[in-house]
Amino acid sequence: SSFDSIVTDIVMPPYNGDDCSQEIRSIEASFKISYHDEIPIIAMSGNGSREDVFHYFDCKITDYFIKGSKPDLLIKIKNDYPFIAPAMNG
Repeated sequence: SSFDSIVTDIVMPPYNGDDCSQEIRSIEASFKISYHDEIPIIAMSGNGSREDVFHYFDCKITDYFIKGSKPDLLIKIKNDYPFIAPAMNG
């Protein structure tokens, strides 16, 4: 499947967003997808401490949105990662 981006909640038992992001990055690596072609993953969380944000980035999450912030900020974050059409062969 193809996605423009993924917005994931960090806390969504039994498979949290940080775990999900690491699994997605592992799959991308197995297909030798380059860093510039990775799917942007935006984390949503109520936790916005410095340690939490660094943890999200350690999990290869592209960006984050703190729940309770202005909803239009999530749209702005999403728009920071425009869709890039894959090259067509043939």
